[in-house]
Amino acid sequence: MVLALVGMLLPSTGEAQNSSVVRRAIEQTCGKLPDPKTEAVVAGVVVDSISGVALPDADVRLSWKNTTNGKKGSHKTKTGRGGFFSFCKVPAGVTASLSAHLRVTRGYDLEIDQPGELYVQHVLLPVSTTRDPGVLVGRVVDAKTRDPLVGATVRLVERGDVTSTNDHGYFSFGKQPFGIYMLEVKMLGYEERKAPVRVAGDFTQEAEIDLSQHPIELPGLNVQVRPHNQRFDLDGLVRRMSLGIGKFITRDVLEKHPRSRITDLLRATPGISVFVNRDRSYTLEVQGRACAPDVFIDGVYYIDSDNSLDIPSAADLEAIEIYKGVSEIPAVYLRPSPQKPPCAVIAAWTRVHPGAGRGLGGASHR
Repeated sequence: MVLALVGMLLPSTGEAQNSSVVRRAIEQTCGKLPDPKTEAVVAGVVVDSISGVALPDADVRLSWKNTTNGKKGSHKTKTGRGGFFSFCKVPAGVTASLSAHLRVTRGYDLEIDQPGELYVQHVLLPVSTTRDPGVLVGRVVDAKTRDPLVGATVRLVERGDVTSTNDHGYFSFGKQPFGIYMLEVKMLGYEERKAPVRVAGDFTQEAEIDLSQHPIELPGLNVQVRPHNQRFDLDGLVRRMSLGIGKFITRDVLEKHPRSRITDLLRATPGISVFVNRDRSYTLEVQGRACAPDVFIDGVYYIDSDNSLDIPSAADLEAIEIYKGVSEIPAVYLRPSPQKPPCAVIAAWTRVHPGAGRGLGGASHR
């Protein structure tokens, strides 16, 4: 079946191959039309079949076999924030197999018989559960600039819980029962907005809410600018925490130990021992074995891991990730072609981007 995609995926029967609706849909999806004589487009959305939540970062693969000459081929991609995927150069006249994977795998068969057309196939993955709670996090941004909004008030209407966005525009309500909730978002100078959000059991649901500016007259204000670390990837951190692999030291813990260093925090981590050498460098033992971990600061690999672990205080940190052993290390922290696999990984995220030569944290501008 051929479907038209204009802003969203809508079913449409009997669309002509060269209709303006189909052409606009393909242009929106791929940026330009494929070869109308030889190629077609395949697109869709990967959705949790239990909660209806769109699934970002799902692996999607399209494989095909030409019905005439038997030639095979394939494309692969990942779904975006809205669970959307597209394959823009698919040869026509093939029998295709579309599959998506996120915890589980589901596959569908497609007949791509007409060039110049848009084929849409949604993929339903039973990822969540109805009996377990899910994690609700989100981000509030300016509708025009897409900049994060700091200090916006977010209320979970049905439960009465209230929180505010952090220096990166993010908020979190932690674990909530399976269901549909209403978020109420307010911020001075912006129009109030309410938005529904689904919480899927045993799954992290990320909501992005944009607010439109509402001009109002204000008395003179004394404004203090607080720089923030643009590279802090809360979305990625939340996803990694939801997998239950690794150890995470988050802002609430760091605030209780503001004068601690990373090495102090590592000493309190089961399976890790820290020893200070005569030259004030550090030796780590992970699960009883000497270890020189790979250290990442704000997502960047640091060669001088001993020096980068010696920071003034935990007050400069937003979060720390600790992975013991190759089996725990996420793909994002695996360096290409290292001399030997790392024995451990320590990834630290600073509240303020480090200045030149200051190591992790740099000067604190608060």
